[in-house]
Amino acid sequence: MSKRVRRQRSPARSRWRSSVAIVALALCGVVAFANSLASPLVLDDYTTIETNEQIRDWRRPDLFLFPERESPVAGRPVASATLALNYALGGTSPRGYRSFNLALHILCAIIGFAALQEILQLPSIPDSLRRRATPLAFVASLIWLLHPINSEVVNYLTQRTELLMACFYMLTLYASVRALGVSNTRLWQTSAIVACALGMASKESMVTAPLAVVLFDRVFVFRSFREAVARRAFLYVGLAASWLLLFALLRSGPRIHSAGFSVGVSPWMYLMNQSVMITRYLRLTVWPRDLVMNYGWPVSLRMAEIWPQALFVGGALAAVLLALVRAPRIGFLGAWFFLTLAPTSSVIPIATEVGAERRMYVPLMAVAVLAVLVATAIWDRLRLADPRVDRIGRAAAVGATALVALTLLTLTVQRNRDYSSAVHLAETNVARWPSSIGHHMLGVALFDAGRTDDAISEFRKAIPDSPRAYYALGVALLKQGHDDDAMTSLREFIRRQPMFIDVPSAHASIARILGRRGLWQEAEIEARQAVHQAPSLPDGQASLALSLFRQNKFAEAADVFRTYLRIRPNDSDATTNLAVSLAQLGQLPEAIELFRRLVDSDPRDGSARRNLAVALFDARRLPEAARVIDDALALHAEDAFLHLLKGQTEAQLGHLDLARASLERAAALNPGDPETQAYLAQIRKLTRP
Repeated sequence: MSKRVRRQRSPARSRWRSSVAIVALALCGVVAFANSLASPLVLDDYTTIETNEQIRDWRRPDLFLFPERESPVAGRPVASATLALNYALGGTSPRGYRSFNLALHILCAIIGFAALQEILQLPSIPDSLRRRATPLAFVASLIWLLHPINSEVVNYLTQRTELLMACFYMLTLYASVRALGVSNTRLWQTSAIVACALGMASKESMVTAPLAVVLFDRVFVFRSFREAVARRAFLYVGLAASWLLLFALLRSGPRIHSAGFSVGVSPWMYLMNQSVMITRYLRLTVWPRDLVMNYGWPVSLRMAEIWPQALFVGGALAAVLLALVRAPRIGFLGAWFFLTLAPTSSVIPIATEVGAERRMYVPLMAVAVLAVLVATAIWDRLRLADPRVDRIGRAAAVGATALVALTLLTLTVQRNRDYSSAVHLAETNVARWPSSIGHHMLGVALFDAGRTDDAISEFRKAIPDSPRAYYALGVALLKQGHDDDAMTSLREFIRRQPMFIDVPSAHASIARILGRRGLWQEAEIEARQAVHQAPSLPDGQASLALSLFRQNKFAEAADVFRTYLRIRPNDSDATTNLAVSLAQLGQLPEAIELFRRLVDSDPRDGSARRNLAVALFDARRLPEAARVIDDALALHAEDAFLHLLKGQTEAQLGHLDLARASLERAAALNPGDPETQAYLAQIRKLTRP
């Protein structure tokens, strides 16, 4: 028999208290993160935002809904779509993205509050808790909102994926609980299904949401799984169907070289690493000091090294299973913790990151609720044991809540300061958790800050345990002009990490080095590799187009230049080369139009006017050519070629005296030019007295 009964509508006072709680959560969230909004991009934020060409046009869903493989938003179209929206509103300014992240974080807390309030009003909840549903839900949500371990999802902009997934996870649970009411059941069930599908398209960790809903129903609502299925079949089938969407997204292999069973990390080794990480997560939950941004990669461990952590985690899991039998409601909180943590912290290896504090984002809600329930139980026991405790009453509870909230808020504000500088964040990471990836992270921050020598030193410390550092080292060496060393490092990176996201950029960089040496055929090979692996990579397109152009393969070069300019339409050099290619192919009207566009964009650009004049001359549009030549000479009066071109143009127009004067000026400026001398000789014959 179902435990569900008709729930009474909240009275006006209850709705007012809920509204006050929501406003308080929003204000506390803003206060806690106000000092983070001006922080710069860090780590993958550059790939996700700064160099992500696929979010540049919100009118191109064919681009932003299908991000490049191995990118942080690959296979996560909802997250990518929000980034495109952010870009449309404010370009790459971090403030807009971080404000959006903060709004999502606050929204998660509000949805969590609403869900907890609904849950605590269920008939299966003891009356002592039901009467205090609103304040208990508020305190738990406030702790979760302000806890510094959650600060990463706001400050690290790429974790938009985690935020969206969490919002939809909470919304799925909330809507499924609301569907237990006597009205609008199908509407709320449909809302839960839609939220679950959107969560699946935000991040893969959403995979456990359907299981969480079914387990919740069994613990809090129905007496058996059979009854739950009989009463909520539509909901369960719809939630399970969202797995099909996740499967379809995973079929594209968004991160096959960084996560999964084929990344070179065994499930057992990863699980042993996770016993260490989960223990640390729980310690940071209780004592959130020395937070770390990047924990590096999984390392080889022996059971003798990690048996205390393994015993602790194993004991906690056993306690959860026992609680599900003896005290199911408490057991559900433990099950929520392990269930929501399982996709990233169990046996499915993530080769690029052994641990991340943001993985506690959804699991932390269970810990916060458990802490509030334990504190409430202790308070109630004290009241029963000593009536004097009851006199302290609400003021003591409010004071204790305020003290905890203020402590967490202060720690979060302090943690936000670590993000005020990418270099400072990386330095704290190395100090708190020394690792190869930490040195790599610090090197990237130093390089971006213009401290190239220091960056190279950090990259060398990261090698060879951090193969990705070979790419960063190659880029830094290339900037300093050490082409040979740069090429060696870039090729080593490609050899060690052949499918990593930066490999196409490495090929493009090698192509640039080869181009500087005039080895255009070899440069073309490297550039084609870059374009083959990442068709939308601008640097790859640019390198390929230039290598073709330099080999006089004008038809191919024009096609690639067009593709590149659709991504970067304001590249004047590429536009010039495209126009020259078209002129060489005899497509003079289009070439002239491009040259005119260049002249209009920069009227002081004499070379653009000269190119336009040549194109007009070749098109036999001589009067126009003469006018453009005069404009160009006004900018560059000593340009011998322009005087030669003016002489040829005036001769064609029949203005032989003007032609002779221009050619004589050209000869004076460049006396060794045979073409000028030949034209001048002909004109002198024609103009001889």
